[in-house]
Amino acid sequence: MSVKSRKLIKHVGRAIFRRFSRNRARNLPELLVCSPGGVATTALMRHLRQYKSINNPGDSDGLKHMPRPPGDYVKILFVAGDPEAVFVSLKRRGWVQAQSSKLGSLAGVVLRGQAQKIAFKRAVKMQLRRFDVSTKKKEILIVSYDELWERLHEIAEFAGIDDDRFIKDFPPRVRRLSDYSLENAGLLD
Repeated sequence: MSVKSRKLIKHVGRAIFRRFSRNRARNLPELLVCSPGGVATTALMRHLRQYKSINNPGDSDGLKHMPRPPGDYVKILFVAGDPEAVFVSLKRRGWVQAQSSKLGSLAGVVLRGQAQKIAFKRAVKMQLRRFDVSTKKKEILIVSYDELWERLHEIAEFAGIDDDRFIKDFPPRVRRLSDYSLENAGLLD
């Protein structure tokens, strides 16, 4: 069996599991940080973990890209992004299939081209909707990638961080490579 076939089987299995699992996680951190990917989550998490107990920035615990909030109570910071920009960012890095599986999108794993893009963007929108609906029951702060740097005070307060260095030392915003791709496609001004 080829490496490509093994990867496909792995991603299909993960997508099916993620789609139907109840998201009962054990040993949740003080603050759970989630996103669809492609929205500077890793940079945010690397900085946050200096101040708070959070899930793994490399997603080795499987919590970073959950398709829905966990059933267990926890404080959650959800970083959202424009589905098109998220797709472009992940496509550029070759991660659409893997992210589709993490978001529970079987179609995003097995389809290609425009069909994969549509399925992936639908999964990103569904993930945001699930976290947004849950804000009524759980402590969830939703911040979009575009406003991340402007809402650092709010993020610090939500996370219970009372250290000025969190904001002062936060990594500066850099122009994303996906912005260039969107610009070339005529999707950004």
